[in-house]
Amino acid sequence: MGLLRRAWQTIQNISREEFEKRLEKRRRKPSTTSHRWEINTTEGRHIGWVDYYRLDVQAGHAYIGICLPEKDTWGKGYGTEALSLLIDYLLREMGLKEVKTATWTGNKRMVRCARKCGFKEITRRPHRAKFSIRGEPLERIEFSITRSEWLARGDGGT
Repeated sequence: MGLLRRAWQTIQNISREEFEKRLEKRRRKPSTTSHRWEINTTEGRHIGWVDYYRLDVQAGHAYIGICLPEKDTWGKGYGTEALSLLIDYLLREMGLKEVKTATWTGNKRMVRCARKCGFKEITRRPHRAKFSIRGEPLERIEFSITRSEWLARGDGGT
């Protein structure tokens, strides 16, 4: 009942600046269940970062994320390559059973990148936030890929 009620609540629009401020506040919290790597081009230009978080060694899974903040780096395969390297590391080197990622429906680039990496959508539900971005109500999407799915890919998982 709570989800149905929440879906009908008024959505509060926020600015990009407010969104970034809230995101930065979340990133400052130290955690022993996460790790971040910087992404550089072969020419040495820093273009973003990837990370894993909510690592649960006992359950054998973690969530991953990526940020490529500069528009001139979008659509060039950097995100897919960086996430693929991280997925491979987590599943092969760390021995996790599953890697997950979560985003919202308006993040078209992340949805496309996740699918290119072989993730399958596992859940979709109204986002807990009561605001929208670009006027779109948010739906949270979670994706997952298992070690066996990763290793069975024609490209060997990389």
